[in-house]
This record gives sequence, structure tokens and C-alpha cells, in this order.
Amino acid sequence: MNSGTEGWRKISIEQHTRQRWAFWRVYKDLGFQGCPGPEAYCGGREAVRKLDKTAKNLIAKTIVTGILGFIQPGLHTYTVIYGMAIAGLNAMDWLWDAVTSPGDGSDGVVPNRSQVYPSASRREKISNADSHDAAKKSIDKTIRRIKQVIYDEQWARTANGARP
Repeated sequence: MNSGTEGWRKISIEQHTRQRWAFWRVYKDLGFQGCPGPEAYCGGREAVRKLDKTAKNLIAKTIVTGILGFIQPGLHTYTVIYGMAIAGLNAMDWLWDAVTSPGDGSDGVVPNRSQVYPSASRREKISNADSHDAAKKSIDKTIRRIKQVIYDEQWARTANGARP
């Protein structure tokens, strides 16, 4: 199927997921808790937003307790605890990327290089996309873009709106 002899127009639709906390996004987007979609309160987007906020708080607490530990020596214990927590999160994030998509920059479900359709006449890239597990429910990102591509191709328009 990936040959140059196909007679129809080929369009490559590529989803590029934000790398940070991809393991958590994929887990939440799998929908084990019956979440209606990635944009819902229980979906991958919200989960990543919350985890990102937690990580930034841990970094801030590590810095503040490290500085204040010189005034009150007992605070250095909290510096170590917060530092180990952020180190653990970073290790899980790194491990997910190293195991599922080494050097690829994908979400680990579908590698970026396999999303590029050979000899495609058009490449549609969805930046900061939901994980591939959530793509079928991603109304405001993936589904909207696919509908737009189908509409553009139906009316034989190129990406800039001109007729070929």
C-alpha cells in the first residue's frame, strides 16, 4: 500500500503530541475511567495540565525550602523529599520516551516516522495533538482537521485555498 503506483491523491495527517508527560496523557486517554474525550475533565489534556502544574510546584518548593533551609535547618528534609519527587516524575517521563519512542518525539503509540505517507501530495500536521488513543474522540483537534482536509480535497483546493 505504501507504493508510488497508487492512483489517488494521498494526504498525510500527522499528529505530533507534546512530549512532556506523554505517558500520563496516553494512560488517561485510554479511557479506563469512561472518560468521554481528551478535552473532558478526566481526559489526557486536563491530566497533563494538572501534572505539569504539580511538577512546577514541586520545583518551586524544592528551591524555596532549599533557600529557607539555611535559616531553619529542618527544612532541608523537605528539600530532599520534593527534589526526589520531581526526580521520580522526570525519570518516569524519560523512561517512557526512551522505551516507546527513542529519538522519535512521538507519544509512543504511533511513531512520527510511520505517520508520513510516502509521496503524499499534502502533509497536514496537528501540533500539540492528543495521544493516538484519543484521536478518534478528539473533536476540536483531530476530527475537525480531518473534516477540513476532506472538504478541501472535495473542492480540489490546495492548503492556501487556490485551485490546483
